[in-house]
Amino acid sequence: MPINAVNSYSASQHVSQQNEGGKHENWQVGIEVLRGSAAMSVMLFHCIGLLSWDVSGTPLAIFRVGWIGVDLFFAISGYVITASAIRQKDRPDYGEYFWRARLARILPLYYVTSAVFLLAVSSAALDKDALFQLLTHLFLAHNFFQSAAFSINGVTWSLSVELQFYVLAFFIVPLTMRANRTMLIKSYLALFGGVLAYRLVCWYWLTQTGASDGAFIHLFSQVPALVDSFALGGLIFMLNLPRLTRPQAVLLAFLTFGLLMAIYFIYDANALRYWNSLPMTALFRSLVAMFAGVALLLAMSIRTTFIWRPMLELGKISYGIYLWHLIVLYLVQRYSPFNGMAAALTVIVVTLVLAKLSYLAIEMPSMRWAHNARPVRKT
Repeated sequence: MPINAVNSYSASQHVSQQNEGGKHENWQVGIEVLRGSAAMSVMLFHCIGLLSWDVSGTPLAIFRVGWIGVDLFFAISGYVITASAIRQKDRPDYGEYFWRARLARILPLYYVTSAVFLLAVSSAALDKDALFQLLTHLFLAHNFFQSAAFSINGVTWSLSVELQFYVLAFFIVPLTMRANRTMLIKSYLALFGGVLAYRLVCWYWLTQTGASDGAFIHLFSQVPALVDSFALGGLIFMLNLPRLTRPQAVLLAFLTFGLLMAIYFIYDANALRYWNSLPMTALFRSLVAMFAGVALLLAMSIRTTFIWRPMLELGKISYGIYLWHLIVLYLVQRYSPFNGMAAALTVIVVTLVLAKLSYLAIEMPSMRWAHNARPVRKT
């Protein structure tokens, strides 16, 4: 099974970034709609999998693959971070501004929710090697270690991956600005080849050594296995594609839906033997990355905000949805008399309330500080 579906601690999000840069008038609308969709997908995936919520025979069954929301977040981050790096590259304080904005966006709510998890859900991670657990999570390096990756509010493993993507983008994006489209596409294909090579080497090595599913999950949740989604988002920005016409948007919507259905049925047929299949292990996640890229292109074609208002609101608080929902879910499991759909609705409502409150009380002040902070003058 993929890294986001095998373990109650292994689903992810990708970090919702502050709107920066952009090629089209309403690109922020599409980005927020896609963020909202991704966050809700991950939350519904967990509710279905962990709360005995039977959605068989209903449209909600599609959220059995709701873990693909993490790949949507990766693609979104690739687009937004590339836009930010290009827009800010000529600032004399480029490095300081880039990292101040990134860390102010990620860390405050991450630290708060991690503390809440330890206090209210489980402190078992601290029973052994407490200093190791705290330090790896403090510096967002816990995805490197199998014993730490999913131990404290497990969804945060993807924040470690995200931060590592930022390091790559910080150094690489400014170097690619003069590249033409052909060079950009060739570079992406070379990177994609590297991703496949990493997956193949890991699969053969782990298979021959008789490794556990946990070992597969760990190696396949590292940057080299997942960077194609992030890089695809960056490529889409750098190609500066023209805005879709309405007929093109309709065709792309059908393609997006078709890819989603393919992911659902392929995964449904292979989930129980996911790690035993070389084609699934090597190629399936790239099919998901392709879906994320196509969905991103489709989101960019959104022209009006009115009908998307609910999803826009969800997009704004998507980072909070992602970080709070497992905490709420475990507490509902422990203390609530509800189960199934009633428990899921409780998780959704409480999570949305917490996400909105933390957006206003933590995220907005942090982003405002990062935007207004004066650069440090060098003497």
